[in-house]
Amino acid sequence: MEIISCCTELRYLEINGARHPLQFTSGRSLPEYPFLRKLKVSGLDLHFLAPLLPCLRNLESFEVLGCHSSCDLVKEHLPPSFKLLTLSISHTELSRDQCKWLFASSSKSIESLNVQEVGASLGSFADVMGSFVKKLHINRLLDRQVISGFANLQSLRIDLYTDSLRHNVQSPLKTFAFSWSRKAIQHNVPQLLRCNWQPSLQSLDIYHSPTVNVENISDETRQRLVAINNHLIEPCAARGIQINWLP
Repeated sequence: MEIISCCTELRYLEINGARHPLQFTSGRSLPEYPFLRKLKVSGLDLHFLAPLLPCLRNLESFEVLGCHSSCDLVKEHLPPSFKLLTLSISHTELSRDQCKWLFASSSKSIESLNVQEVGASLGSFADVMGSFVKKLHINRLLDRQVISGFANLQSLRIDLYTDSLRHNVQSPLKTFAFSWSRKAIQHNVPQLLRCNWQPSLQSLDIYHSPTVNVENISDETRQRLVAINNHLIEPCAARGIQINWLP
């Protein structure tokens, strides 16, 4: 795209492939983009994005939503050389070779990884960068063994709670985050804490808490929510774990 080719001082770029198909002139070399730090792409064939990626040497944040590849990226394009700090991928399946092509240069620099609805691709991410990711956010744990590939996690967030956490999270967490549910608050998480799961744990981050903005609910409902939440307060207090209620 001409506008991208001309604006070498871009700092943030968002590309929606469904609305604005991306295609660079064949044979034309692209300039460097030394100031571009954040890239977001959605609905795009990564084949068309590939020529741009080696020009983004200082990219720090990359968000990919609903993308795919119709060609062999590994054989047809030069790999990028950026060193990402944060990576977010949703509804995008990548093979191990594709994942390695895209992120091998960032494998030791990525600190925060957000993967949603990627299925078996989570194993590819664990293979390529699992030893270095500090903060992981996944929607659910489909393969219990994959999580053990992230050996140095400090923070883990799972949107849909799973009972397999007790035996499959080996890294010493400082923060564990999850979405509020009656079962998680009353039973699952308190049981984990009482069996001394993750002795290094310092805080719990609880999202979508119904205790937020409760001005318009009845006293009976408020008391019931307080009673539910109290199941978690006692085991956290016993271990000195801080609870953070987040919207």
